[in-house]
Parts: sequence; structure tokens; C-alpha cells
Amino acid sequence: MVEQRAWFAARGIDIVVTSFATPERLRPYQEMKQWPFPIFADPERKVYQAFELRRLPWWRLFSPRVVWKYLKLLAKGGRLQRTHGDDIAQGGGDFLVTSAGGLVYEFRSDDPAHRPTIKQLQRAVERLPKRGGS
Repeated sequence: MVEQRAWFAARGIDIVVTSFATPERLRPYQEMKQWPFPIFADPERKVYQAFELRRLPWWRLFSPRVVWKYLKLLAKGGRLQRTHGDDIAQGGGDFLVTSAGGLVYEFRSDDPAHRPTIKQLQRAVERLPKRGGS
């Protein structure tokens, strides 16, 4: 998303990340990642509840797709990071919401490696009604 931020911004789309981690846990993560968009702490998971993001069953946490993702990460020289008590079973998702609060795209992850592609998100944005009068 970092590389495509300008594409989304040119279409009036802001990228926002929400995490169930506490602000104290998010600060060093944001300092390490240096993402150019805001990350909000939601330790009570109110946003997760609002978007109906559920905890995943254990077999989803170790699905072939997840194992493959981590094997590729390790093969590229990456490292697995300790979670320090984070809830690895909390499901995630990606949503496009209008400034008026209308939901125009929703994607709920089946497992930690299940995410929409940038192209899927871009197609959803391209289907949005054009702003400004015509």
C-alpha cells in the first residue's frame, strides 16, 4: 500500500490502519515501519466488532497459505517476530468507506495471509461514482 498511496490519494482515498494493539505497542511498530499513513489503536476492538471481524479458528492460523507465506518470508531472509501476547487469532479485513460512512468495499480475511490484492482494491475504487457534478 505504501507504494500505491499516491494512486489512492489522487482519487480522494485515505489509507488508515487500525490495530487491536495498545498505543504503547503500536508506537515502536510505527517507528520501525515508518508508514506514511495513520495507525489507530483499538484495544477494545470496537472497530473490529463494527466490521464483524471474528477470531479465526486454529486451523486457519496454520493453513497451507499461511505456512507458504512464512516460508517465502524466511527464504527471502526475513525473520518471524514474536507476538508478545498479541492475539494471533484475531481476523483482519480491508474496507473502503465513504466520508459519509457508506461501505463500498469489504473484505474479511479467512486467515492471516488472506488479503485483497492492490488491483482488487483499485478496481473497487474505480467503480465508485465520480465526485464533482456531471
